[in-house]
Amino acid sequence: MWRSVVAVAPVFVGALLYAALRHGPVPALPVGAAGVVLCALYVVLELRRSRIVVTPLGLERVRVLGRISFPLADVGQVLLFRLRAEQGADRSTYLTALVRDRSGRKLLTVRSDVWAPEDVRALAGSLGVVPTQLEKVLSPRELEAAYPGTVPYVRRNPRLVAFLVTIPLVLVIAAVVVLVNR
Repeated sequence: MWRSVVAVAPVFVGALLYAALRHGPVPALPVGAAGVVLCALYVVLELRRSRIVVTPLGLERVRVLGRISFPLADVGQVLLFRLRAEQGADRSTYLTALVRDRSGRKLLTVRSDVWAPEDVRALAGSLGVVPTQLEKVLSPRELEAAYPGTVPYVRRNPRLVAFLVTIPLVLVIAAVVVLVNR
């Protein structure tokens, strides 16, 4: 989440500074305050609502924008490995638990950039299947090649997705600036 905030913040701040210089701080203040409040609200809700609950019969993961649940009987494989970023400045590796069903379909992925590494290990060990520890550090592309359907397109192609998201974002901000300047 923080990487996303850091990536979007300069564009947001630039638009607000431009609006403030053009029309003074009073018109720019409500737009800036609304943006900050919405972002802060999402982060707070995500941090307070995110949880993973394992019961003797099933697993449930709750987030602000969705819920995943499945019976433990569906778990066919649990992999523990280190995942590193494919591209970009962040070259950190994260302990990752990948939970797959008996047909190889991804049920859940949990990484230590969000959860504590000991919690990732505890989760992997609590699903009724002995976790398989992979020794090789994998990139998202390598993981997708080895286990198709496990890595979203966004994680395999972060630069392309960032470019495709940035263009509409810049256009929207430019449109807002133009409308404010009328």
